Amino acid sequence: MHSRTGRPSPIFILGLLPRSGTNHLWDLLGLHPGTELMHPVYEDHLVRWTPHLVHYAEDVSQRWSPEWEVPREEAAELLRSLGDGVSSWITGESQRHVVTKMPSMEHADRFFDIFRSSPLVVVVRDGRSLAESGVRTFGWSYERAFRAYAASAQTLLDLQTTAQRDRLHTVRFEDLVEQPDSTVRRLCEHCELDPDQFPYDRIADLPVRGSSALAGDGGNVHWAPTDKPEGFAPVERWHDWSPHLHRRFAELAGEQQRALGYELLDPPGSDTVGQRVGDFRDVVFDSMWRDARQ
Repeated sequence: MHSRTGRPSPIFILGLLPRSGTNHLWDLLGLHPGTELMHPVYEDHLVRWTPHLVHYAEDVSQRWSPEWEVPREEAAELLRSLGDGVSSWITGESQRHVVTKMPSMEHADRFFDIFRSSPLVVVVRDGRSLAESGVRTFGWSYERAFRAYAASAQTLLDLQTTAQRDRLHTVRFEDLVEQPDSTVRRLCEHCELDPDQFPYDRIADLPVRGSSALAGDGGNVHWAPTDKPEGFAPVERWHDWSPHLHRRFAELAGEQQRALGYELLDPPGSDTVGQRVGDFRDVVFDSMWRDARQ
């Protein structure tokens, strides 16, 4: 895939949420001789703020006089040209595919309207592990984690039904960990990278970045490359969940969890009044947190 400038198109990695595995996938793709990792911008925020580009294109095109009879597709072409400019900034003078990443699905629904040729790679993870890791790392409430996972997963599921879904490739974090060779081969093929040039023997030597299981003193997580410890297992972080947490997760995000191919536990019993009151309290706190950010 090449841009209009003739240079290789950038490769966008998005994660459902922080803790999805975007750092690991970024490091993996960076091993291919046909790629280059975007530095020093490690999380680009580019797709998150595409509404500014959309509003610009809309504001400009709405001021074109009907008497000019501008074809309707020109507004869409203006938007794509703005995306071309962003892609050109990412690539710079590189003759390789520059890989950029962001652990967020915010406004990813407009990706294909803006970026005309770039592949979009989305890394997903079992929502239970993702939520537990977010709680440990960032102090999220489970309520916030479950709702955020459901919303981001639904954005991805909607993208999978679009006309340009052939440019979308979904990667399971668990597959990257448990069957990396075949998973990376499929990824390379999607990104038009020669899979036979990938150094598969180097995958096991990749460092760990930002794992909640490797938090330092005081529980602080860091993103410096760290050697993998013996027995490191970054999946199924939810094994100690209570039946209540499993039921609440299924209630809020079960539909999206199943649609992405992950299982659910259905523990017997029902929640207590106190647990339901706690859920309501967390809903209120989560709403206050979101209002404070706006």
